[in-house]
Amino acid sequence: EYNVSDNCLVVVDVEALGRCVVLICQDFTAQPMVSELIRTYQPDWVLVPIMDKDVSKGRWAHQCAFGARSFRAARMVAAVSA
Repeated sequence: EYNVSDNCLVVVDVEALGRCVVLICQDFTAQPMVSELIRTYQPDWVLVPIMDKDVSKGRWAHQCAFGARSFRAARMVAAVSA
């Protein structure tokens, strides 16, 4: 991985797909940023690559997804590394 920190987040409108945002696993836990992002920009898709084995019920990623979902009916797609 070649990741660097930054101070901006890009929300894009993709033709035939809708408004999209990508939140890496650590971004997904950042509150109130996630809830404010979803409330303000109302993305259709939230894509979350996660460096974890799964998103089973009760695990942190599952809890974050359902917590963020209460702000908007966005579709959440998580891709795990296992």
